Amino acid sequence: MLNLFSAEKALDNNFPNEQIRAVIHALRREGKAQEIIYHTEDHESFRYVVTTEIISNTGKKQIETTTSVEKFKIQEDEFLEFVQDTLDGGLVRKKQYTLPLQEEHDEEACLECLQPVASRHLRCINKIERFLSQPKSQKTVQKNSHCTTLLLFALLIALIAGSLFFLRPLFTNKQSADLSLLFNTVDVQVRLGTEQYTSKGNRLDLTLPLGRYRLQATKTGFKPVRQDIFLTADEEVAIRLEKLHTLTVYADMEETGVLLNNNIIGTLKPNKPLELSLPQGEYELALTNPAVSAPFQQKILLNDDQVIRAEIPHPQLTIRTNIDDVILAVAEKEYPILNKELHLKLPLGSHQLIASKPGYSPVTQEVIIEDQDQSLSINLEKIQYQVDITSNVTNSSISVSCTNGKKYFGVASPDTPFQVTISAQTTSAQPCSILAEKQGYQHIRQEVSLTGDQEIPITLDQLFLVTIYTNLDLSTVLLDNKEVGKAGTRTPAVLSLPHGTYTITVSHSQARAPVEQQVKIKKDQRLNIDLPLPRLTVTTNVAGTTLLIDEKEYQVSGKERIFELPQGSYDITAQKKGYITIQREVLVQDKAQTFFELVQPTYPLSIRSNIDKTVIYVKCKNGKEYSGSASPKEPFRLQATAGTCTVSASRKGYKEVNKNLTLPDDKEFFLHLVAIPQKKEKVKQAPPPQKKLKKKPVPNKDALSTQAEKKTEKKACQNELSVGMPELCD
Repeated sequence: MLNLFSAEKALDNNFPNEQIRAVIHALRREGKAQEIIYHTEDHESFRYVVTTEIISNTGKKQIETTTSVEKFKIQEDEFLEFVQDTLDGGLVRKKQYTLPLQEEHDEEACLECLQPVASRHLRCINKIERFLSQPKSQKTVQKNSHCTTLLLFALLIALIAGSLFFLRPLFTNKQSADLSLLFNTVDVQVRLGTEQYTSKGNRLDLTLPLGRYRLQATKTGFKPVRQDIFLTADEEVAIRLEKLHTLTVYADMEETGVLLNNNIIGTLKPNKPLELSLPQGEYELALTNPAVSAPFQQKILLNDDQVIRAEIPHPQLTIRTNIDDVILAVAEKEYPILNKELHLKLPLGSHQLIASKPGYSPVTQEVIIEDQDQSLSINLEKIQYQVDITSNVTNSSISVSCTNGKKYFGVASPDTPFQVTISAQTTSAQPCSILAEKQGYQHIRQEVSLTGDQEIPITLDQLFLVTIYTNLDLSTVLLDNKEVGKAGTRTPAVLSLPHGTYTITVSHSQARAPVEQQVKIKKDQRLNIDLPLPRLTVTTNVAGTTLLIDEKEYQVSGKERIFELPQGSYDITAQKKGYITIQREVLVQDKAQTFFELVQPTYPLSIRSNIDKTVIYVKCKNGKEYSGSASPKEPFRLQATAGTCTVSASRKGYKEVNKNLTLPDDKEFFLHLVAIPQKKEKVKQAPPPQKKLKKKPVPNKDALSTQAEKKTEKKACQNELSVGMPELCD
């Protein structure tokens, strides 16, 4: 801080040399001087800060100085708040000056250069002190003239307040009151002390204890309102929130300062605006820049959102390049040159420009900004060229192999190419091979010649899975007459094919002929291709036969079935319940035939008789008939199929015997004939029923006589054994 003088000693235009030299000495030593003045009035405290910055630029041969004034209000809680609308209207908040720097650097030359700066600094401080001295003097006179009156009046007020305070319990016991807040808008956020409320519509009703409250009302898009409320009784308070509008300010120069009603607001950059939220009203906008002597000024009537695009009055430099997307560096700042042209406003003097772009040699050029517009052309020479490889599929793997031994690997996408940088010193073209791959897509190889900046698009075709099954294992699969694999019933041939139409051929040595099929691929598919097999016709003599072909069972509903089997030799078994199973090896060729004759199995049966030359007649349920003779020693033997049979035994003079038996359960059978007894009186016997005789075939006359003899013998046996066990005659 620097406090050099008082307002009584300073003059408006003439300053003593001692004061000027003191300020110059401080400026040279510290480079910055501040004068802080406090002013307290009506319980309010303000702080004024005067700042002067000196920059000696030997390159530009000039001295740049900025003098600024800021006013702050000190709140009760020591919060420092910047005040924009209470400073003297005639006081300029910020001034920039540029002074030429003498070539000599002696003491007198420096004093001459800094003397205008010190004078302006002193005049700025003088204005502030004059502004503060006037209200102070008036307030002091008022206080001196009315001091006694105010003292008496304050004493009277204190006596009345004390009386009311002690008499208050006699009149009321009320400890709280209703507070109604009325707003000119809805949904207002209200803070009372530490409590937070939101208005319902444009009204907020509260019941609060008596006392003092600090109210703060806020709403987005409106200026906040702060107000103290002394609640001693029910009260209704109207609060008006002022709507804020957005003022957007653009400037076309770097480090442009923005002043609103002579108050410093901020600093602008090109294409980066400063947005202010202000209430409706008239404002004076000023834009200042160290490189410009005259500021940009404009009066604004703000009643809605508004955008100001200011063009600072200053010579313009137009830069044109031979290529686009060049970066121009000026004093550690970079500017993109779009569409091969850039417009700049630089401070007067000499500037060094550096234009650069990847793949090009940078260009350095010096330019002197004078009091007129000028243009500059910059040409950049290429030192390398770039090849951009794009793919229609995201994250495709790219491999580039060139004949000079260079290899490049990367990833390409539709919007993000793989960039290959190649030196421009190579005069001849470089043949290179590009391989693009992606899982699920058909890889592609492309031969190119790299001669300069290029964009190479690559299109990958999506692959679809084609799964081929056939009815013969190890079938040969051909795709467009080219073998691609083997297929079978459980192990398929799997092909990855892009979208399109293909010819698929399947063949096998055991098939009658190959199968050819046209397939249109546009998604994953499964193909079941059956090869034509040689036909085998199997015929049986009985219906309902079961056939086993290499242990695989087939049912034949009739007496014939046609099979399609691969060419070769097979073991075929024909079987049916009640028949003898037949098995044979059959050679299968096209149109081959085989016949199975199934026969029922026979079982041995022995029939004995207690009488020699007993005539035996056997008739089975399946229609088979057998006849012969039996005796005690020589049985009648026969072979018959399984089932039920009826056995009849007869002998002349014996009773005929009929018995049923079941094969193969009954293997031996014994018949006992009983002789027919002789009676004294000859009784004419009735001839046997014709019907019965028809059922029993008589092979010859001897057999009939033998049967009659057996019946007579059986009857005689029964007469002889009538007492005891006549059943033995059977």
